[in-house]
Amino acid sequence: MYSREEVQKHALRIKKAASKPGVKAVFGLYNNHARANAAANAVMLSQELGVKLKGMPSEAMISSFPQMVQEPR
Repeated sequence: MYSREEVQKHALRIKKAASKPGVKAVFGLYNNHARANAAANAVMLSQELGVKLKGMPSEAMISSFPQMVQEPR
């Protein structure tokens, strides 16, 4: 499970790669984990990148990964 700070660093690297001339798409992924860490980190990454999710994580997932709840900026 990556911390919010680590995910923010990933987001910065993705934004930097996406801003290069000629780049049309950038993909980032997390390797799945038996405890759903990858899914939780992907939600956090989408928040940092400003990507709107098609659906909200379940209450069970949020209670398992409270760090997914982003503090207002």
